[in-house]
Amino acid sequence: MISDYSNEAGGATINQLSIMYELSRGTVKAILSYLGKTHDSAPFSDETLEHSDEEVLASSVLRAKEQRVLVKAQKKRLKRHENYLSQVDLVKHYINEVYSIVGDIDLKSYSSRKRKHLSKGDKRYVAVLGLTDLHIGKRGVDGYNSHIASKRAINTITEATKIAEESWGLPEYWVLTCGSDMLHVDNYQGTTQKGTPMDTDVDPVEMMAIAYRTMETLVLLLKETAPVKVVAMTGNHDRMLSALLGMMIDARFNDDSQVEVVDGSRGSAYIRYGESLLGFNHGDSIKPEKLPSIMSAERPVDWGACSGNWDWFCGHLHSLILKVSEHNGCRVWTMPALSGTDRWHKLNGYAFNKKQLAMFRVEPKKGVVAVELVEGKDG
Repeated sequence: MISDYSNEAGGATINQLSIMYELSRGTVKAILSYLGKTHDSAPFSDETLEHSDEEVLASSVLRAKEQRVLVKAQKKRLKRHENYLSQVDLVKHYINEVYSIVGDIDLKSYSSRKRKHLSKGDKRYVAVLGLTDLHIGKRGVDGYNSHIASKRAINTITEATKIAEESWGLPEYWVLTCGSDMLHVDNYQGTTQKGTPMDTDVDPVEMMAIAYRTMETLVLLLKETAPVKVVAMTGNHDRMLSALLGMMIDARFNDDSQVEVVDGSRGSAYIRYGESLLGFNHGDSIKPEKLPSIMSAERPVDWGACSGNWDWFCGHLHSLILKVSEHNGCRVWTMPALSGTDRWHKLNGYAFNKKQLAMFRVEPKKGVVAVELVEGKDG
């Protein structure tokens, strides 16, 4: 009992000792008090100290400490496993709930616009559609809500494809960003990934269902005229749910040769187009001047082969105008957003940003050669 109670060995509490030795709590306290033992006492009785060799006692204390450390480590491992399994169960439950209502989300149908897949003047290019920071689920002070967000995204992308066809011809393929704060919150509690509470108009399950149907509709629309590469990005509002949304779109179009999902859930995503290297990052945690070195480190072969044609596409700032910074030839484009204004942005004077979509013309040997700003369309 002395050994089990001492901090040098067992470190058990009085309640734990009473269970271990099948004694009442009062009896255990009386025994320890009679012996004059506290948690700081040596883990031996006076008789043991008097008649035992010091080396033997020291080895006994060491073994007891080792055992206690191993028990604590095992408890921590079990706790981590319990937390992980709890999160897995929560995600599974969330997916099942989304699946149960996704069929009830009715979006505006679009008209079929199938056309011959040729670039204007046979000038090869791809079009990057910067659908970032849509914030489905936001309850705006300007009337913005989940259904307006979805409608605005579909209508604006439709308008952008018309502009691209008339000005540039059809691309070799469309690049459509997904995630990157497409959802306003990241969990059942209605908070961002860091725990900041948000003003929302629907619960997180319906939020994800609307986001999924919006992305599905956009991919079906785009692939009528050219193949589609969906870049699944994560954001500071929806770090987990945007990754989940990308997986859902990937599963939906898994057997469709016209659709490819590029996974950026672990940080950044990249697309190599001819001698042009395109990087995608939400832009909330990495400063623009650091992105070129990250691109060169993560994609060294492509970086060397695409000498001078390096472009990053970021969101996060809901910019009033398209903002670009250049660092030794690598350009960082900060894209505007279609999102409405919530209470926090209104109170802090960020209520007047234009609601726009940035569309980029990327050529295989020149990188970005043109940018079109498309005004958000609700109807």
